[in-house]
Amino acid sequence: MEFAAIAGLALATAALCALLRRYHNEYAMLVSVGAGILIVIQVISSLLPIVSEIDGLISRAGIAAEYGTILFKVVGICFLAQFASDACRDAGEGALASRVELAARLGMTAAALPLFRQLADTALGLIGG
Repeated sequence: MEFAAIAGLALATAALCALLRRYHNEYAMLVSVGAGILIVIQVISSLLPIVSEIDGLISRAGIAAEYGTILFKVVGICFLAQFASDACRDAGEGALASRVELAARLGMTAAALPLFRQLADTALGLIGG
């Protein structure tokens, strides 16, 4: 699916949701989340060649494979958190969206801990500690 198709699906869904919100707000939210899931699935499937290319670049650069894994985990957390928080905001749950974003920040920090550990070991090695 190209970007034009994704944009068309999003615009058609937005129009349908605008009509549904007048009479059945809960159905509008379900349609919106459903279209969002379809778009995310399509985006993920189109990202697979990009992921394999980045993986190849990381291996050719001589960077440890675990750093690529960390990168992909953090990017995945970002995408999922953005989708979930936007869905919460669309449902009128701003506080819940903020909690999702907080959890994502903590998850990204936890996923990056091996990088912080390596950075601290390198710094200690440089200063003779």
